Amino acid sequence: MKTSIHIKPAKYVARAHNLREKELPYVRKDLSANNDFWEAPGFISVANAWQKARVLYRKSVGQKMQAKATPIREGVVVISADTTMDDLKELAARYEQEFGIKALGIYIHRDEGHFRAGNEKDWLPNLHAHVIFRWHDDSGKSIRLNKGQTAAMQTIAAEVLGMERGEASGREHEQAMRYKIRMQAVELSQLQKEVAALAAEKSRLMQLIDYLYNYISLRAIEKWNAWKREKEKIIQCVNFPFPDKLISEKERQHWYDVKGGNPAKIAAVAKKLFTPGDMLRAFEIQKQQQRGRGGR
Repeated sequence: MKTSIHIKPAKYVARAHNLREKELPYVRKDLSANNDFWEAPGFISVANAWQKARVLYRKSVGQKMQAKATPIREGVVVISADTTMDDLKELAARYEQEFGIKALGIYIHRDEGHFRAGNEKDWLPNLHAHVIFRWHDDSGKSIRLNKGQTAAMQTIAAEVLGMERGEASGREHEQAMRYKIRMQAVELSQLQKEVAALAAEKSRLMQLIDYLYNYISLRAIEKWNAWKREKEKIIQCVNFPFPDKLISEKERQHWYDVKGGNPAKIAAVAKKLFTPGDMLRAFEIQKQQQRGRGGR
């Protein structure tokens, strides 16, 4: 089996990805327990490692690090079923000895792969390990490797891991990348469907809200107008207003019958029709009206 190492700038989310803190569609969860990892003391995140490199560079050089600099990089190493964490630690030690790059974290993934086309039972594992490197010297400057040194990294990987030497963009790596892209396309399609369903549900709910708002507003206006009309009728029927009380037509006619009578009869009828609170509010309104007329 061939091995190779593929180097790229480390993303801030690399550690979360490598520790499986984020759910991935191309990962078999039932195999994730077979993964393994090691981290150097003091390494807490890629972002923190980048920041340390920037601070060190400014302190040593006296200016900001260039935007295109990549002081923290990540290598993806193809491994075999027999590769152990000790093997990868030895590989990292060789790289540090030869090139000055230091491993900050090593993550073995045994839960990725793909099924053979047309055979959902034939699982082809994509066994590999991620290595996050501090790719800068003590001054914060990024380490530069020439083509010969880059080629030597492939040779050293094969020697240490006891595998055949391959290329950084070998067949196994390309197959794994194609599988990841296909699974990410499936995930994107599913997310697009969910977004469309949520948009449709939002539209339905907004229509329902508009309907309820219009319905409630219409009912409130009808109730208000009815109350105003009834209030006006009551005030026209009696000598003193009862704005909070609605009376029937029969009761209103009774008021006409006693309207010309003495105050005692009116008070007796009012006592039957209205509560003490109604009477109190009515007499308070009367007093206010009388004071208003007296002040003119």
